[in-house]
Amino acid sequence: MKQQITPEIKKSLASLAAQAGMHQAGKTASAYAEMIVETIEPQRVALQLFTDLFMPTRVLNPGDILVKRIEPRDVPVRVMVPGTKHLAWQLPPPSEVMSFGIDYLIAKVSYNMWQLRRGEVGDTLALQQRLYDALMDELVSRVIQLLSSVWSAGNTPDNFASVSTLNEAAIEGMVENVLRTAGSVRAIVGTRRALFPIYKFAGVFEHTVSGGTSPTNTQIVGIQSVLDEWSRTNRLGSFRGIRLVELPQVFKRGPGADYAKPLLPEDIILIIGDNAGEIILYGPTETQEHFDTSVEPPAYTLSLYQGFGMIVDYPERIGVIKIV
Repeated sequence: MKQQITPEIKKSLASLAAQAGMHQAGKTASAYAEMIVETIEPQRVALQLFTDLFMPTRVLNPGDILVKRIEPRDVPVRVMVPGTKHLAWQLPPPSEVMSFGIDYLIAKVSYNMWQLRRGEVGDTLALQQRLYDALMDELVSRVIQLLSSVWSAGNTPDNFASVSTLNEAAIEGMVENVLRTAGSVRAIVGTRRALFPIYKFAGVFEHTVSGGTSPTNTQIVGIQSVLDEWSRTNRLGSFRGIRLVELPQVFKRGPGADYAKPLLPEDIILIIGDNAGEIILYGPTETQEHFDTSVEPPAYTLSLYQGFGMIVDYPERIGVIKIV
C-alpha cells in the first residue's frame, strides 16, 4: 500500500531542504550532513546466517533444561547363524551429557534529554535498532571466533591446515576430511579477503588446455556459468557445488585502538559439515531504559542484552584453514 505524504511531512521536508548545507548556530554539522549521517549505515551480519548455513539455532527460555544428551553412535551388527541364540545388545545411557554455558552480551548508551529533544541522536526507536544491530554483530563475531578455535596445529593432523596462500589442494583436502565424518558440507565460510584467492581456481580462469605440436602453449578455458555469476555479482556462490559464504567485515567502533578493529578474522576459513553442533539464544533480546533525574538535564539510558550459548558436538565435522 502506498503511503500518503501528509501536509505536515511536506512542510518538514521543505524546511529541511531550505536549510540543507547551511551551518546552524549551536550545531556542529549542517542539516544536509545530518541527513547523510542518518542514512548511511555500516555493513551488518545477521544471525540468520547460522540458522541457514552453520548450525541449528533455537531459543531457550529461563526454566528450560540447558542439558544436551548425546546418544551412542552405533549398535553392533553380527552375523546371524540360523537355529542359534544370538547375543543381544543393551543400549547404554547417553555417552555424553553436555550443559550449555550461557554468556550475556550488552549494548548500552546514555544521552541527556537535550540531545534527544533536539533530535541530535535520532529517536529512541532508531537508537534501539542501532543497539540491536551492534549486538548481533558482536554475537556473530563471537561464534565465528569460537568455531575458529576448535582446532589448532597442536591438536589435530587432519582438521587443521596452515597455508601461506590459499590454494585448491588445501580447500579440497579439508572438504574431504569433513565429508568423511559429516557426510555433507553445509558451507565454506570466511570474509571476502580470506576467500578471494578461491576466485582464481573456482572456475573463473584456472582451467588450461595444452597439446598439439606445441604442448607448452596453453589456452585458458573458463566455466561459463561461473563467469556469468562473477560478472553479474562480483561474487561466487559456490565451490565444487558447496555453498560459498562471504561474510561482510564489520568493525568495532570503540575508543582509541578499537575504533576500526575488525570483528571477524580475515585469516581463517571454516568448512562446516552437517550437525557439527548447536547454537542457542537464551531468552529474547531484553530492553531496559530509564531516566536519571539526579542530574540536570535528566539523562536517558537505553540498554539491550542477550544471552547465548554454543555446543560443538562433533568437532571433526569442522575444518579450519589458517592463512599465515
